Amino acid sequence: MIGYKFQKATEILSESGSCCYNKYCEKKNALSWLAKVGSEEMESKIEVISTVKIQHSPDLYKIVDALNRTLKEKDLMFGLALDSENQDKAIFTIYRT
Repeated sequence: MIGYKFQKATEILSESGSCCYNKYCEKKNALSWLAKVGSEEMESKIEVISTVKIQHSPDLYKIVDALNRTLKEKDLMFGLALDSENQDKAIFTIYRT
């Protein structure tokens, strides 16, 4: 189930058009879901390699999507989440799967 949801979330993020940033936006919901991938079910399978806080930009998800598509064979996964304390910042995380 997690694999399907992850695939669906990355498909939503790879669709053309920018995020509308309202609470019903599919891209925003997909980003939120991907930020929660570190749940108990996935914790034992995923290792956090690095996390960095960066300035948020509407196109950041495109970079994360390209990295995920390109480097999944290398057992790497990338995540992006809005910082809960500052909506102008994003948290970029690199995982080993």
